[in-house]
Amino acid sequence: MGCRKTYFGLEVHTEPFGQCVYLADIEALPFHPFWLEAARGSTLAVSPSGALCVYLHDWEAFAAQFIRDGTHRHQPPQPT
Repeated sequence: MGCRKTYFGLEVHTEPFGQCVYLADIEALPFHPFWLEAARGSTLAVSPSGALCVYLHDWEAFAAQFIRDGTHRHQPPQPT
């Protein structure tokens, strides 16, 4: 059985604290600086292996808004 993927092809990992994506995978994306602005104030978790993790629900909320509006949670809504 293959691994589960989420937005932008990132692998979903199941850790003791829940599902997440690895920060290293987000850092490889071309819009990482944009995501970094959006992630300000968000919590990261650390896996038992030492990997920094972004909670899956946070990643998916960011990705859905980014795709829908081209914005993130710290930006005002764009005029229609």
